[in-house]
Formats: sequence, C-alpha cells, structure tokens
Amino acid sequence: MRIALLLLAVLPIAAHAQETFFSETVDVRIINVDVIVTDRKGAPATGLTKDDFEVLEGGVKQEITNFFEYRGLPAGSGVRQSEAAAPAAGTAPATADLRSRYILLFIDDDSLNLMNRNRIYPAAKDFVQAALRPGDVVMIVRWKPGLELALEATGDLAAVQKKLDALAETSAGGGFKKLEFSDFKRHVTPRGGQSVSLEQALELAKLYANERLEEQHRKVEAIRGVIASMRGIEARKVFVLVSESLTEEPGRASFEYLDSIKEMFEGGKNFVQEVVTPDYRDNHLVERLAEAANSAGVTLYPIHAGGLGSETEQMSAEIKYGSETGFRVAPETKTFAMRQIAEATGGVATTLSNNFKLGFETIANDLNSYYSIGYRAGSAKQDVVRTIDVKLKKKGYTLRTRNSFVEKSLTSEMSDAVAANLFYPADKNDLKLALSAGTKVAADAESAKVTVTITIPTASLTLLPDGEDLAGRFSTYAAFVRHDGVVSQVRTQTHQVRFPAASLSRRKEITLKLDVTVDNVTDGLSIGVMDELSRTTGFATTRL
Repeated sequence: MRIALLLLAVLPIAAHAQETFFSETVDVRIINVDVIVTDRKGAPATGLTKDDFEVLEGGVKQEITNFFEYRGLPAGSGVRQSEAAAPAAGTAPATADLRSRYILLFIDDDSLNLMNRNRIYPAAKDFVQAALRPGDVVMIVRWKPGLELALEATGDLAAVQKKLDALAETSAGGGFKKLEFSDFKRHVTPRGGQSVSLEQALELAKLYANERLEEQHRKVEAIRGVIASMRGIEARKVFVLVSESLTEEPGRASFEYLDSIKEMFEGGKNFVQEVVTPDYRDNHLVERLAEAANSAGVTLYPIHAGGLGSETEQMSAEIKYGSETGFRVAPETKTFAMRQIAEATGGVATTLSNNFKLGFETIANDLNSYYSIGYRAGSAKQDVVRTIDVKLKKKGYTLRTRNSFVEKSLTSEMSDAVAANLFYPADKNDLKLALSAGTKVAADAESAKVTVTITIPTASLTLLPDGEDLAGRFSTYAAFVRHDGVVSQVRTQTHQVRFPAASLSRRKEITLKLDVTVDNVTDGLSIGVMDELSRTTGFATTRL
C-alpha cells in the first residue's frame, strides 16, 4: 500500500483563553494476566483465591496485587458451567465481567473441504448465539487466498448469523487443493511407457512443497496483519482460526508420497525423505503467530476443520500394476503447530475431533469464566517481549494463560489504537479533533490523491510560555485500510505550534491539511493525535 504525505500546512486560525497548569504524575502500572482454570472434567474451576497462584516474570516471582474471579453468563446462554457454581467457603464472590469481548472469526476458505465446511458453520452459529452479549462484537475475515473482510465488526447477532449462512453457501477451496495434489501424483508416478526418473520426480516434489510453503507464508502474514489491527482495541480479544492447513511442513505430503513409491524408481531405495523435508519447513510459524497475538493481547483458538479425517485420511496413488499404495501424513504433523500456537497464547486448539460444537463451547466458557491476576510493573514501558509464568499450587486442575506479553510504549499504543480504530471506532476524543476528506482525484492508473483536513481546538492543546510566545507540540498518527481489510503501516509526524501570546484570543483552532496519495482500493482513514505535553489524545475516522 503506497501512502505519501505530500504537503503539510499548520494554519492557526482563532482562539479563546486557555488555562496552563503544572502537575506531577506518579506512574503506578499494573500488569493484568487472564488465566483459565479447568477441572478434570474440563469445566471452569471456581472459588480459587490469589494464594492458590504464583506469578513469575522473567523467572522472578511477582507479588499479586490485584485478583478477581469472573464468572457467569445470562441464564439460557447454553454454555455449560462448573458443577461447583458457588464460591467455596471463605472466598470472595465472583465478579460479573463487564468488559466487552471482541471475537474475530478467520476462515481459511482456501483449505476447507466441502463436507468439513458444512460442519463448521452450524457450530459457529451456535457459538455466537450462546456467547454474544450486549457490547460484544464479531468480525469475520476470509482467506480465499487473498484477504476478504467478510463482515465488519458488529454487535448485531442477526447480521452475524446471516453472514455465516451466506458464507456456508460459497465454494470451499480445499477441493481444488486435492486436485492439485492429484495432478502432482500423476506427474511423478511411473506408469506404462512413461519414464520418470527419481531426480525428475524429486524436483517436482520440491516445486510442489515450495509452492505450498509460499502460500502459507502469505496466509500467515495476512493473519498477523489482522491480529495487529486488534492491538488497540480495549476489550477481551479472541481470534478463532478455522483451517485445514496450518503446519510447519505444508509441503510434506509431496515427499511422503514420493517415499511411498520410491521402489518404483531405479535407485529409489536410497531416497530418504527426512533429508529433504527440513529444507521446506516453516520453522518460525508458531513463533511469528504467538508473538503477534501476545503483543496484541489476543488469545488464539485454532480449529482444525479436518476433524477426525486428519487421523484417518488416506492418500492413494495408482501404480503401474493398477493397484494402490496408500499413505497418510501423520495427524500430529498436521496439527502440532496449531496446538503449540494455542498453548503459547492461552487458548485451546480443537484437533482430531469432529465435535466442533464442543470446541466452540470451550471458547465460550473461556470468555465466561476466568481469573484476572495483576502485579505491579517493575520497569518503564518498552516494546520488548517479557516472559510470564503462572503456576497453580493446587493439584488436579489445568491452567492456561499466555506465556509472554509486550507492554507497549506510548508511541506504540497510539499506533495500535489508530489501526484498531479502522475496524472498531474509539469513543475517546479528548482533544475534540475533527476529520474530513475531500474527493479522490486520480493520480495514475493505480493511485489517487485526496486532501485530508484535521482541526483541533486551540483550547484542547497544552501551550507553555516561551518568551513572548506560546508553544506546544503534538503528533499525528495516520493509517489507511483497503477494501480487503489490509491495513497500512501507521505513519507518524510531530508538529510544533508557536504564536505570539497576545494573539491567543484570536486563535480558535489549529488546522492541518495533508495531501495524500493512496492506492485506488484504499477505503478508509484513521487519524490519532497526541498532545506531547499533556499526553491527551483524540481519534477520528473517515471513509475515502
């Protein structure tokens, strides 16, 4: 996405009196960690106290200063509850969780087979019916390949259900993937008078594996981009990832198939697939997704839509005698990465099961019943990854939480909030800024120019005396979104304000005019402004 800030003019226009004050701020920050605890039956465990937990950051034990148990959805929600519904004697009662929840459904349509797609969507509908409360929102994104914003963030349950019904009627791309693999098998399998050497077959297997690896790289970067757009959202955030193909070895099937027919080639017995396969691994898949999710405060719930088919799936190949040689990609290979991603972010992966309803119910339970544990931050805000380990002293329970987090600097927090504002408009606008955009004017075949105007009341800014002048400083943050939901990098600039103190009564507002060049598919603009002296902020969005 091309975005160029071409012209910037600061135009002070008028004014009225403004008070200037000084104060001292003491920064006491609390790091909060959400913890899921379940009993042996998998139901939420209730009635625990802060003395039952131990928290370590970077291996150093932390004093728990804040502790809350959240529990309970409205009656009739359909979400199963722990049998121990009442708190144990001597413990504090559970608190109603009033935070809104942001639920993102990412459907990897390019990998779904028709039968599996038909099982996933009804379970997803039941989930949102049971889990959605007033104030919650759902957003639906599809990978086709290519990112499609299927449904913008909305709290309208009927709209979510209608969209899920519509998506259930669309084509599933997994069938095409099977055809591609069948075509690969046909080309590498010797039959009749066809002569295929082992070297030729291996090159075709490498080509197939590399194509799958490149496809997955594009998909993972799209997932990371969507997660990044959730960073600035103030809500409990879950990312439900439905896919049949998310693995560290996306092209492994080609080498396993070649291994299954290697005796058909001269010298084939010398072929060892494990020598070749590592060169086509996505070694940092788990790390890239877990880091993105943990830095954004997002919990990942991967669902392998292949279900039990992941365990029993057989891929056969006709050989020259007309019989079939069967082989299968080990189920742990196909689903291991999903389980690791979930574990690193505090979620659960639904794999090797056709009970997708139970998988979605687990997510609903996690949203509904959990513990929030807080401790004082021990250092300044920095954009660095911190490891965290929460331990439960009592036996017989399962504990889940993210294993790392990033406490963002103020600059990063602003960038995240501006990106999130494109999908989930912020209510905060303490600076009372206003934003407007002119009409797009074509610049060339792929881009257009548009004039953006930002106005900020002078009274909203903190101005300090500097000789006979008043001076201030503020920063602008800008992000754009395309039709397909892809968000640009957040661009930031710092602006100085200075004018004679005697003219203050005539200066009512500060006006910024920006001429920007954007792709023709750019759809929306988000602006954030932060007063560098008072740290007061304001946000606004507009369509282009």
